[in-house]
This record gives sequence, C-alpha cells and structure tokens, in this order.
Amino acid sequence: MFVVGLERARELSSQESGLAVVIAHRQDGSPYASVVNAAVVDHPIAGGPVVAFVARGETRKLPNLRLHPRVTVVFRSGWDWIAV
Repeated sequence: MFVVGLERARELSSQESGLAVVIAHRQDGSPYASVVNAAVVDHPIAGGPVVAFVARGETRKLPNLRLHPRVTVVFRSGWDWIAV
C-alpha cells in the first residue's frame, strides 16, 4: 500500500512542477506547513522509492526533522491529491 501511494505521489508531483506541502513539527512539537519542491525518488542506497524535498539552508526544517523525524507531504494536481 505504501509503495502504491508513493507511485501516485510521483505522478501528481510531475504534473505540478514538483510543488508540495510539507507538514512537520517545531521543537515544541507543534505542527507547521511549508510549500516546498518535492518528488518521489529512488533511495540512493536501498533503492526503494522515498519522498525528497528541498529546504533553504537558513530554515529550521533540518534541525526540526532531526528532533522529530516524521513529516506528511501532500502532493496535488487540480482536485486530485494524496498525502504520504
């Protein structure tokens, strides 16, 4: 089921210039959302599909992800969407 969702996310991201919404967590655990460039790519070591996204260097995303290593990424095209 997870791989099926990632394949659907891959389709939708290719239709919307790779824009997606990432919901992550601040240091205090509260959620926040950001629009990012994201895509489903093959993991460089394991080879399976994973979601990758770009974050500017001065943002808090990477330190927050290290503290709370979970996110939800929403890909959409028109009214069609999937959250992974």
